[in-house]
Amino acid sequence: MTPNAEKRNTFVLRIWREEEDGREQDAWRGWIQHVRSGKEVYVQDLLSLIHFVEQRTGRLTDRSHSPTRLK
Repeated sequence: MTPNAEKRNTFVLRIWREEEDGREQDAWRGWIQHVRSGKEVYVQDLLSLIHFVEQRTGRLTDRSHSPTRLK
């Protein structure tokens, strides 16, 4: 095993679009799983996805460029 192997993380990510009655735009949804731990979560926005990843890897982004809700 390489020295940095324990710092590596693998995630499975699925993203899909759901039609929502009465809305002009469909809504984007997602599911992400951390492979090593098996933990998974369904998300409705990019911030939730980033939060899940950061819980397992540490802070990823500069918050001055916060992503917005997926639409």
